[in-house]
Amino acid sequence: MEFDACPVCDLSGFEVLAYMKSPVLPNIKKTPISICKNCGFITVNPKPFPQFALEWNAAWFAREVNDNPDETGRWQKFWNRIEPHVELHNVLDIGSRHGNALAFLNQKFPDLQCKAVEMVDEFRKRLIAKYGVDAESFDIASLWPDRFKEFDLVICRMVLEHLDKPIETLENIKTSLSSSGLVYVSVPNSMRIRQKQPITRDYFRPIHAHYFNLHTLVLLMEKCGLYPVILGDEGDAWGLFGHTQGVIENIKEISYREQKEFMIKRIKHGRYGDCKIAAKMVARKLLRKHA
Repeated sequence: MEFDACPVCDLSGFEVLAYMKSPVLPNIKKTPISICKNCGFITVNPKPFPQFALEWNAAWFAREVNDNPDETGRWQKFWNRIEPHVELHNVLDIGSRHGNALAFLNQKFPDLQCKAVEMVDEFRKRLIAKYGVDAESFDIASLWPDRFKEFDLVICRMVLEHLDKPIETLENIKTSLSSSGLVYVSVPNSMRIRQKQPITRDYFRPIHAHYFNLHTLVLLMEKCGLYPVILGDEGDAWGLFGHTQGVIENIKEISYREQKEFMIKRIKHGRYGDCKIAAKMVARKLLRKHA
């Protein structure tokens, strides 16, 4: 099996941990989830095709346009994390979806300049109509519109793990920040998976191209010239990152072996749940066949 290079350390020594199969998008074939034997980064590797994440995310999130979630608690938690470190005038939310982050911030700062990048047309149109947000749809790994710059804060919550090209995207985010601007990044934490969670059919999802722990998140951010101001190692790995080096030093390393052993244990403990989901998938397939 020929592997793609690791986006974190640029090496191509990988091994397959498991194969993902989704009950939400069942037509997708089993997909290899692999771990880098150098830095411990977990990712879809080899890639099924170059733009797989973009295509699979579009199919997944199109199903959610009619949802109306109450996310007040989520964004209050976000604010508690960042409030001591930010001064807000110009904010960008990437993957804004329902617009709840910007609505939350706008209540606190009525004069806040809000922009959003949202790929799902229904969400983007709603951001413009309901909240008056300057919302665009463009490839965040390519050239950005000129007006998308000088941000005090870029919100990148649960986005990085979805991207085909995280390096190019982070480099664009860095360029879009003001001299004192910060990007808030939060990703699912691959060292904080709850015990007995199904892994191959639940935690591993077609919308997630990558799986970070706090160590690999910081390595990737610093590779792109974004350095931590504050970090959190919780159910999510998160941090505020900016242009200034050396604010946080001596960040704990998580080795390839440590990450691999943890994931193997979670895959084993989640096997019963995975088997239950697999059985339901077979039953649905048979029902469709005989309908």
